[in-house]
Amino acid sequence: MLEVLLFSFSISIDAFGYSMGFGTRNIKINRFDFFILNFINSLILTILIIIFSKVSYILNNKIVENIAPILLLLFGIYYVGQSFISLFKQLLNKHTNNNQDVLFNKKNTYFKLTDIFLLLSIFLFENAFSTFVFYTSLTEPVLFVLSNFIFHYMFFLIGFDLGSKIVKKIDFSSSFISGFIFLFLGFFNLFG
Repeated sequence: MLEVLLFSFSISIDAFGYSMGFGTRNIKINRFDFFILNFINSLILTILIIIFSKVSYILNNKIVENIAPILLLLFGIYYVGQSFISLFKQLLNKHTNNNQDVLFNKKNTYFKLTDIFLLLSIFLFENAFSTFVFYTSLTEPVLFVLSNFIFHYMFFLIGFDLGSKIVKKIDFSSSFISGFIFLFLGFFNLFG
C-alpha cells in the first residue's frame, strides 16, 4: 500500500511543473476546471489499467515511455519561440509607436486548443507508462487511481498558484518561463 502511494506521488510531481508553466502564462482557469482535467486524467488512467490487464504488450515498450517528455520538449520550444516572436513584434511596435510604455504586454488568456492537446497527450502517454510500471511491480489499482487523482489535483493547484504569483511579480509576458519549464521537464524525464 505504501509503495502504491509513493509511486503515485512521484508520478504526480510532473503535474506541478506543467501547471506552474500554465500559471506563468497568466491563463485563467479555476479549481473546478482543474478538477475536470484531473477527472479526465484519472479516467484515462482507469481505462489504461483495464486495457493493460487484458493486453499487456501494448504499453510494454520504450516508445511509450519517451513520447510525453518529447511532447514537453516540443511545446517548450514552441512557447519559447512564441515569446521571442512576441518580443520582436513589441520591439517593432515600440519603435513605430512612441506612446507604448510597456515593452512586454501581460495578457490574460484562456486555455487554447494547443494547451488542451498538450495536457491530454501528456495524460495519455504518462498514464500508459505508469500503468506499465504499476502492473510490473504493484497491486491495488483502485488505491492507485484514487491516490493519483488526489496527488495530481494537489500538484495542479499548487503549481498553478505558484506560477500565477510569479507572473504577478514580473512586468513582462512570461511565456518563455513556461517554455523553459516544459523544456526542463522534458530533458529531465528523458535523461534524468
